[in-house]
Amino acid sequence: MRKDILLIVVLLLVAGLAGCSPDASSIIISGQDGRNGLILSDTNTVELTAAAGDQVEIDPNEIVWSVSDPELASIAGQGQTVTVTGIKPGTVVVTAAYGELEGKYTLFIYESVPVKEVFREDFEGFEEGTPEVEGYTFKGNAVVATGEGGQGDKALKLTKTADNAEFHADFGQPLVNGSISLLIKKPTGTGTCNVSLAGAGERAGFQLTNNNKLRYRNTGGSVSSDTEIGTVDTSNWLRLEIVFDNNAGTYSFYQGEGRALIGGPVSYTKGDEGITGIEIVHQGNEGQVICIDEIVVTDLSVPDIVF
Repeated sequence: MRKDILLIVVLLLVAGLAGCSPDASSIIISGQDGRNGLILSDTNTVELTAAAGDQVEIDPNEIVWSVSDPELASIAGQGQTVTVTGIKPGTVVVTAAYGELEGKYTLFIYESVPVKEVFREDFEGFEEGTPEVEGYTFKGNAVVATGEGGQGDKALKLTKTADNAEFHADFGQPLVNGSISLLIKKPTGTGTCNVSLAGAGERAGFQLTNNNKLRYRNTGGSVSSDTEIGTVDTSNWLRLEIVFDNNAGTYSFYQGEGRALIGGPVSYTKGDEGITGIEIVHQGNEGQVICIDEIVVTDLSVPDIVF
């Protein structure tokens, strides 16, 4: 008798589970060729297909498609596959509903392909010496030199004299969430080098000491032994990177092509609009040389998109 009762209970549970609706993840939307971006000036349509997960059978004719903002995108067709057309730049969420189930798919719509890399300078296009280029400032003994290694034949060479050797570059647009990386060669004993973010509320960035201790600038814009986060070996070329979030007022520091985290996130005094450029100052020991090459600036607010 107990076995019969147990069997009935199991059968009731199975029947009950069979009648339950799967969770919302059972509707999966995929984009044609993995696309999740539309370019209005080019191909501004994409096919989206809804499928059921967990071996759930659905009637394609009962799928209801919708878009979060009809002013930005429209949907044509019905059933399992529809065509979405971009109308205006923006971000929309496409929903496929089937009864109580639904799936969502985010589409990014742009007027033209967004640029993630907003600035790059490897100094290869300059003549040797101190060039005069709009948006760039060379101060003291800061020159473009050949034969310094790095990326290509030329590099920025900062030689400390009685005056500091400085290089300033304007990115041409403020960045709220971005990455600034550069190649640097600074042998131990060359003194202090400061790499700062232009546009911050207080001086922000990092400082390499005479012995290549890396220190960040705190919210007041100053550095001290309390802000030391590690030692980097820049006797040979090394890539250093600052990743900043100006909305949060925080940044982190990385080293090497593999982007090993040195420290952060730590706070800085954020700028009113964002980070607008980079300032590099060699204020170390006279006669000593620090070299910089391949400065790369990336806008991290642009998501990874397949067009």
